[in-house]
Amino acid sequence: FGEQGNFRGFLAAQEGYLTDGESGVTGVSRDLIFEFPREERRGKKTVRFRVRSDSAATGTCPPASNLQQYAHNNGFVADGDRAGGTLICTPYGNITGSYTNHGSTRVLARRTYTGIDDTDWEGHWRTGVWSDRLGAPDQQSPGTAIGEADWIRMAEARAIPACRAKGGKYVEGSADFGPGHSRDPGSGVEFSGNNLGWFYAYQTHAHRYGTNNHHLVVGKARESRTWVGVCTKRVRRR
Repeated sequence: FGEQGNFRGFLAAQEGYLTDGESGVTGVSRDLIFEFPREERRGKKTVRFRVRSDSAATGTCPPASNLQQYAHNNGFVADGDRAGGTLICTPYGNITGSYTNHGSTRVLARRTYTGIDDTDWEGHWRTGVWSDRLGAPDQQSPGTAIGEADWIRMAEARAIPACRAKGGKYVEGSADFGPGHSRDPGSGVEFSGNNLGWFYAYQTHAHRYGTNNHHLVVGKARESRTWVGVCTKRVRRR
């Protein structure tokens, strides 16, 4: 018999137990004869991993279904809509126009979209709450702006199929969202708040007003956010 793995010899029946899995004639268990651990069976374990959008620095919005046909029919150019875009984004807001330049139209499109006409209002990217810079109490923005719960639902709608595509299952309640895209991070009056991630669609054309020709810029805007979710998956142990 062996002690602590040092063997001084054993019977052929015991050797057969080791090599062929037969117990022989000794009636002694393998645990007593051989003093080294058995190899564990390879089972499965649960792993967690994240799915997410592209970064705020490079991400774009997927084309809005209501914009594609409109753009085709009316010549709109969208600066943040790309096939395969992974950010979560609101629909485009109302159309507004200006006879001056793109900058003015961008401002007007954002204000029209949020329903804010007064430049003293500023929105918070996380909560969707708007504040009056002159000291009035906070209030929810009128118009079509959405709040935190809406962004969470949009993030979850992206995370569930993303987990499934990787063979995993979405972890309930794990979806979250981040600031808007950084190419247009927002500052001051023009963007009505930081990190709102405004994207802008516009159209320019000559417009005759009375006896004079004018350059009319028509625009509309939408907001973006990054998103993340957690998945679980059963994998074989190595």
